[in-house]
Amino acid sequence: MHPRSAPLPALAAALAVFLSSAAALADRALLIGLPNDSPLPEAFREAGFDVTNAPHESVADMRAALSGLLSAADPGERRVIVLAGAFVHDGRQVWLMERAEGAAPDRGAVGDVALAVDTALAVAADAPGAAFVALADAAERQAPEPGRGLQAGLVPPREIPQGVTVLHGDLRGVTAALAHRALRPGVDVTAAVGRQSGVTALGFLPQGHALRPERAAAAAPAAEPAAESAAESGAEPGPEPDNAAERAAVARAEEADTRAAWRAYLDAYPDGAGAAAARAAIARIEADPERRAAEAEAALDLDRQRRRQVQSQLAILGHEPRGVDGVFGPNTRAAIARFQRAQGYEGTGYLTRPQLEELSVAAARRQAELEAEAERRRLQAEREDRAVWQATGAEGDEAGLRTYLQRFPDGLFAEEAREALAAIEGERRAAAEAADATAWERAVGADTVDAYRGYLEARPQGAFAPEARARIEALRAEAAGADAREAARASERQLGLNDVTRLLVEQRLAQLGLDPGRADGAFDASTRRAIRTFQRNRDLEPTGYLTQATVARMLADLGGLFGQQ
Repeated sequence: MHPRSAPLPALAAALAVFLSSAAALADRALLIGLPNDSPLPEAFREAGFDVTNAPHESVADMRAALSGLLSAADPGERRVIVLAGAFVHDGRQVWLMERAEGAAPDRGAVGDVALAVDTALAVAADAPGAAFVALADAAERQAPEPGRGLQAGLVPPREIPQGVTVLHGDLRGVTAALAHRALRPGVDVTAAVGRQSGVTALGFLPQGHALRPERAAAAAPAAEPAAESAAESGAEPGPEPDNAAERAAVARAEEADTRAAWRAYLDAYPDGAGAAAARAAIARIEADPERRAAEAEAALDLDRQRRRQVQSQLAILGHEPRGVDGVFGPNTRAAIARFQRAQGYEGTGYLTRPQLEELSVAAARRQAELEAEAERRRLQAEREDRAVWQATGAEGDEAGLRTYLQRFPDGLFAEEAREALAAIEGERRAAAEAADATAWERAVGADTVDAYRGYLEARPQGAFAPEARARIEALRAEAAGADAREAARASERQLGLNDVTRLLVEQRLAQLGLDPGRADGAFDASTRRAIRTFQRNRDLEPTGYLTQATVARMLADLGGLFGQQ
């Protein structure tokens, strides 16, 4: 049986004495940046580790702690490094920020105020096959927004040294995975992490790889938390089960370590040898509010599609989860906590069934409000569009048509205005002298401000002078907006839209009457006009490119798009 709930503390103590000679090497744990109330230091000590709980007031403190670990460690011992706090990254490298407040660093100065995660990995790599690094993002303690070249948040290390195991996730999840699962004797790290939402295991992960092997558990001086809990509650531990089926049931309950698992054991063996330890384990779990909240949400059995819907609903209500991917990471947990506090609940970051229903109702109500507002804007824009058309372009003169297009480039009559202008330009071209036409075609071929200015200087009264002036203004406007357009293009590229998603976007735009052109998954000029109209009607920046904000609104509009209900 695992020592966590072993019913024979006396026997375990005897075994610890007997096996102490096999544990001459003291495994070491260096914990950097943990909050004062973290249970991890005590959990590692109970598991037999030599624990150093280091501050992260400055990057110098953190480097000194790593140096101390490297100099004190012996070959053959297990080595654990936990880094907790606010992280920043540049897409390739990751840093843990020091606690000291100060100006937010940029990419050039980040090394002065933050510890490179690669440094911790290099120290861990000195013990290949027995090295563990846990990266715990404390979202509630985020540093100021970093400077140029950096982004806030924790991303997985790109390169992990051979023989190093990495746990990666939010502080709450990493703490639970270590304290409640991975530090139990003989528990496979991959299995321990797989049961904890928002935590991922990377790097060296052979089958059966345990943070605390059985031999270390046997030698640990204080590895009987479940038995201690039973003693504290007044329960008398029973004898070791001699029934193979009951031993298997106890092992399953220990591995899962949930109320449901322990209750399933008690239902089968109410007077079994492990009944007292099972009741103590249930009491321990029920005394942990975080475990209760996590288990309550787990019981909802939310599939990935439903989780995406939750993230979309949070975004609609203004609690941005920073992604609609069906994975409840630290940003989604923080968004859930904000929603809970806004509704008057405790901000646990885990949903209950009533809260889930309340979220759906609130999001539906807000979505209806947003759609009503969008419809009001659309009708108002249409009224203004028609009024300007009647005042400018309806007569068909060139100045009026250009005035209309300047106001409403994607308006109700934009195509009609362009066709009329094309006809006017065609008539002008037909009537122009050959030299004038040749000069104009040369300017159009170059399509630069200098080329059109040269045309006007040579032919200030030329047949194409109005169009040349218009193109000069358009090119200047395009140059002024080049940075904004490039940023919009980059934002859309980062969304990683595939052809199916693009096709669905075009189909929905067509359903809204926005005329995106042919629905073929390729965004052409008509599609961009339709996207700009969609954005303008919803008070979003009308760039014509899909952004995170546009996607969040479109997901809510489409319902079934991207797997939404």
